[in-house]
Amino acid sequence: MTWFDALLVTAWAGVTALGARRGLAGGIWAVGAALVLMVVNFIHSGVGAAIVALPLGVTAAFLAQRAVFTVVPRPWHMLVGGVGGLGAGLLVVGALALAFPLKIIGSQGTYPSDDLPGPVYYAVVNSTAVRQFTRVWQGGELPRHLWIPDRR
Repeated sequence: MTWFDALLVTAWAGVTALGARRGLAGGIWAVGAALVLMVVNFIHSGVGAAIVALPLGVTAAFLAQRAVFTVVPRPWHMLVGGVGGLGAGLLVVGALALAFPLKIIGSQGTYPSDDLPGPVYYAVVNSTAVRQFTRVWQGGELPRHLWIPDRR
């Protein structure tokens, strides 16, 4: 485990706690975020994605706030929010783990590029989480659209 793994686990725990704290609205927020991410990643234009993402994000936030009518949260609300936060945290961690540049030489690519600064390169290349997430390149269409829409 490297310091980069510790950073990823901390980010995942933070997003999970945020979802649990928000309760039912946090669960709805997480599902909405995943759906908005999928829709925007299918749009290949950067400007078009931004134009679509803004109203979708605002609508998802509005619906998450309006969908919860109870003033007093119930215990299962925190559970739903925590599970939603866990899923949203997985999306965040995957995005961070796969956000480094590739180095392509001929028809072969290496991840991450060895042009990164030494401490960052060694932390990322030895990261357990990065090794798990790099399976996305051989995985199905859905994970590739979620985490590496520009590298399909």
